[in-house]
Amino acid sequence: MATSIISTAYSRTHTFERRALLPHERDCLWQLVQGIVRATTWHENGTLISLGLWGPGDVVGRELVQVEPYHLECLTPVVAVRVPKDQWSRLTDALIRHVRGAMDLLEIVQCKDAQVCIESVLVWLARRFGCDVAEGRLIDLRLTHQDLADLVGTSRVTVTRILNQLERQGRILRVARHRLILRPTTAAPCVLLN
Repeated sequence: MATSIISTAYSRTHTFERRALLPHERDCLWQLVQGIVRATTWHENGTLISLGLWGPGDVVGRELVQVEPYHLECLTPVVAVRVPKDQWSRLTDALIRHVRGAMDLLEIVQCKDAQVCIESVLVWLARRFGCDVAEGRLIDLRLTHQDLADLVGTSRVTVTRILNQLERQGRILRVARHRLILRPTTAAPCVLLN
């Protein structure tokens, strides 16, 4: 799918390092040019909640949510364009993608079966952020087991147990640190992971 980025003639690009937080600015959104950003908040008990992952062409910002606290963490190096409120009318396609991505992830995390939930989120990640390679679809996001657990609302121990189980079944092979390849099959997905 082609991604349209708002013209940088109206605003200059900003670069952020991995694990940096995108700044919150009133009446401003960020359109991602490159990289992946995770939106997060916390429960009262301190538990981290992932609200979504966003990539090139997507729009993120404090102005899109009413959640507090709210942080936008760069999972990779990120290049983004600051979009002031008077230019938001140019972002219709990106805002629609934002809503659709959030709804897709919400559907996944509502699944009661942890294994199905984790497999579904791997398929979602491959579709949203993957690129084709000879073996299938590469997801090169450096997501840890804890990152996956935060994304689907389960524990790291559960993610590790399920991934180990998938490996024993021959559906997961370790190929490189934090790199995933989702291979197409007629049955459930086969994933290569480390």
